[in-house]
Amino acid sequence: MYEYEQANFAEHWPLADAIIPHSSKQQRRLVRYLLNHQKTVTVDVNRACAIGNVSDVSAKANKQLHRVGLFIGCETPHTPIPNRFDEPSQMYLWFVVVLPNAEHLQDMALAPAKRAAPN
Repeated sequence: MYEYEQANFAEHWPLADAIIPHSSKQQRRLVRYLLNHQKTVTVDVNRACAIGNVSDVSAKANKQLHRVGLFIGCETPHTPIPNRFDEPSQMYLWFVVVLPNAEHLQDMALAPAKRAAPN
């Protein structure tokens, strides 16, 4: 249903860059990282992006990303990832998806800028 197996999601960074406020550093780091590293385990996202609560940051980013047809998602791995005590952990695989109606959402999000631009 959703696209997340494609080889290069980095091409979506310009849209995300335009929609996520520059003051939202954690959101920007998270989105840029996930666009280049699909299906990344929570602990690796934590370390690479210096984010303690990936769920919180992704929820905030999704409010912006939805406007251009992108969405940060996560899923449990087929085999639970053990923690350092060899217990099943709450680690997820994080990724960005392109929503089925992405093109329509992008047109709506960018429409005010198109109308304001001189011909």
